[in-house]
Amino acid sequence: MKNIEKYQIYDFCDEHNHPLHLLETSHMLISQRKLSQVQAHEIDLANDSGLKQKTSFELMSRQVGGRENLGYTRLDQKNYLRSKRLRNMAYGEAGSLLQYFQQESIENPSFYHTVQLDIEEQITNIFWADARMIMDYEYFGDVVTLDTTYSNNNAYRPLAVFAGFNHFRGVVIFGAALLYDETSESFEWLFREFLKAHKNKKPQTLFTDQDHAMAKALPRVMPETYHGLCSWHLMQNGIKHLGNLMKNGSHFLKDFSFCMYKCSEEADFQIAWDKLLDEYNLHDNKWLIGVYKVKEKWAKCYMKNTSTIGMQSTQLSESFNADLKTCMKPDLDIIQFFKHFERVVSDKRYNELQCEFESRQKVPRLKMENSPLLQQVLDVKDIKKLPIQYILKRWTREAKNGFVKDTHGKHVQEDANLDSTQRYRKICPKLVRIATQASDCKEAYFFMEKAIEDLRKQVDEICKKNLGLENINVDLSSSFPNENHFLQVKGLKRRNGIKNWRKRPKSWVENQPKKTKKVPKISASQNKQLKENNDISSSHESDHGFNRLLMSVASSIRNPETGVIRFLLLLVSSSSSGKEVEDDDADHRT
Repeated sequence: MKNIEKYQIYDFCDEHNHPLHLLETSHMLISQRKLSQVQAHEIDLANDSGLKQKTSFELMSRQVGGRENLGYTRLDQKNYLRSKRLRNMAYGEAGSLLQYFQQESIENPSFYHTVQLDIEEQITNIFWADARMIMDYEYFGDVVTLDTTYSNNNAYRPLAVFAGFNHFRGVVIFGAALLYDETSESFEWLFREFLKAHKNKKPQTLFTDQDHAMAKALPRVMPETYHGLCSWHLMQNGIKHLGNLMKNGSHFLKDFSFCMYKCSEEADFQIAWDKLLDEYNLHDNKWLIGVYKVKEKWAKCYMKNTSTIGMQSTQLSESFNADLKTCMKPDLDIIQFFKHFERVVSDKRYNELQCEFESRQKVPRLKMENSPLLQQVLDVKDIKKLPIQYILKRWTREAKNGFVKDTHGKHVQEDANLDSTQRYRKICPKLVRIATQASDCKEAYFFMEKAIEDLRKQVDEICKKNLGLENINVDLSSSFPNENHFLQVKGLKRRNGIKNWRKRPKSWVENQPKKTKKVPKISASQNKQLKENNDISSSHESDHGFNRLLMSVASSIRNPETGVIRFLLLLVSSSSSGKEVEDDDADHRT
C-alpha cells in the first residue's frame, strides 16, 4: 500500500514453491555459515604453523565431529585468509615491510634492520637480525657461513643467511638478507650492515661458495677475515666442469677429494696435485687452473692453522634453506615470508633446548677418534678431564654466560618483556583470589572497589616516577606506523625476466638422461621363429575371441526382444576386429 508504505496480505500459501535442501547440506547455506573469533584465531595459528588449508580444515573438522558441525566451509576459510593478506598488505609490499620492522623494534628495541634504496627510492636490499641473533653471534660468531643459493618467492630475491655452530654443533642464525642481485656492490653493503648489527665484530673465518662477487667484496670490508670456500660447492662445480672424466669407473672424484681432505702437508698436496694432472692430462684445464690459484681457501693443508671449528662447507645455511623451502610457495607475500622464516628459526632454537636438556641427562664422554695416540697417552697418564686452558668457552655449557650489548649500548634481552611477564604471572593469581572472595560479600565488594581505586592511583604515580609514563601518549603515537612515512618509499624493486631462479642449478651428473636398456640384436633365424610364435598366439587369441562371441550370443538369446539385434552387432564387431582399420571413426560408422 503506497499510502502507508506497508504490504497487505491477500493470500498465504504454507507450501514451499522451491525444492528444499537436504538436512545433510543445510550447513552449506550462507545463513548457517559464520566464522567466529575463536575459529579465526585457530585458522591463523594453523596458517602461521605452515599447515596447508586443506590439512587445517580437515583437522578442525575432526575436532568438532565432522564438517557439518564446523560452521564454515573451505571456501570461507580461503576467503578469510585472502582478506587478511589484503589487510596486511594495505600499505603495499614496501610499507608492510617497514611496518613489520617497526613493530619488531617496538617489541624489542635490540632488533636491527636496514634497507637500501636506489635513485628511484625503491628498496633493493634488506637486512635484519633479531635480538637472539645478535646474542648468538657474540657467543659463536668466530666462524660463519654465507649462502645465497635460495630465493624467497616469485620476486627472485636471493636469500642470504649467515649461520654458524653453537656449543652443541647445532645451527644458529646470525642474520639474514633479501638481496636485489648478487653483485660485489650488494655484497659490500651486506657485509657492512652485518658488521654494524654486531658492533663491528668480524668473524675469524667466513665460508662462501665460489662466487666471484663475494670474493671481491669480502677483502674490501673484512680484510682480516679468512675466506674459505665451501667444499661441497667445490665438488659440485668439479662434477659440472669435469663430469666427463667420471665415467666408466673413473677415480677422478676420489683423487680430487684426496687432495682436498687427506693431504696434511703442502708438499704432499703438491705431489698429489701433480699426479692428478698427469694421470688425467689436465694441465691446460682452465677450471682446475683457477681452483689451484685459490688452493689456500679449500685445501686442508693450507687451512690447518685457521680456525674452522670443524666446518668445511655452507651446508648449515643450506639445511636451513631446505627447512624453509618446505613451507614456502612462489606466491607468498613479504609478510608471510617473514612469518615462515621466524617459525623455521624458532625450530632451530628449540633444537638447542633439546640438546641442552640431553646434556644434563647424560654424562659427557671424551671422543678422539682421529687421535688414537693421544687417547692412549691420556689413558696411560690416567687423565680423565682436560685442563680448562685447553677448552674453548664456546664448547662448554657456560658458553652463553655473560651480557651482550647492542648497537645502542644497551643490554640485549631475547625477550624484552620477560621480567614483566613473570611479574604478571605472580600478581594475577593473587588478585583473582581476592576478587573471588570479595564477590561473595557485599561489604567486602565495596571495600575492594575503594581499595582498587586508591591502589590504581598509587601505581600510576610510581610508574610515572620510575618509567616516565607521563608522555606515554606521545611515545606510542610516534611508534606506530604513519601512512605518510610509508609513502616515502615507492616500493620493492623487482627483477624482471628471470624465471626459476629459486631452484638450485643441477650438476652435470643430475642432468644426464636416464639409461635405457639396450635391445639385443636378433638374427634372421630368430626373427623368423618369433614371427611364427606370434602367428600361433594370434590364432589362439582368435579362438578365445570366438568363444567370447558365443558366450555373448548365449546371454543375448535370454532376451528375445533385443537378442537378434545384439547378435548382429556382435557379428559385425567381431568381423571388423580382425581387419586393419585405418579410420578411427570406423566403429562409429559401423
